[in-house]
Amino acid sequence: MHACIVPFLGTVAEEFPSALCLVSPWMRNGTVLKYLADNGGVNVDKRLYGIHKDWPIWGSVRWMAPELYFPQSFGLDRFRLMPASDIYALGCVCLELYTGRAPFHDILHGPSVVLKVTEGKRPERPSGSEAISDELWKLVESC
Repeated sequence: MHACIVPFLGTVAEEFPSALCLVSPWMRNGTVLKYLADNGGVNVDKRLYGIHKDWPIWGSVRWMAPELYFPQSFGLDRFRLMPASDIYALGCVCLELYTGRAPFHDILHGPSVVLKVTEGKRPERPSGSEAISDELWKLVESC
């Protein structure tokens, strides 16, 4: 296993009845968002470069590609993970690491996110202190 990949240990459904939680080893620096916040958001590009595929079949609504919500609407016969789905999620992760917030953070409920994404809407480009370079934003948009 690659040194930058966190092992998947299992799932927990009892602690949070409305969500299925993934279990991984304890990380002394916390989540990547906590680590970036504690360290002034340095080296985000380096962190993004080290990302590897780890998306489970059930997915996380805010990071799922539109074809995963309604496969038939995209000419697919069933739910199927594809490289394109991972590329979409990568764009969402890029946005999350730069802003410190999940994609569509301003939308309270997951079903509302699903509707926006299937309507072709995407998160807006961050500005101010969260600004993303033109080059990275082009990559995010293409994802």
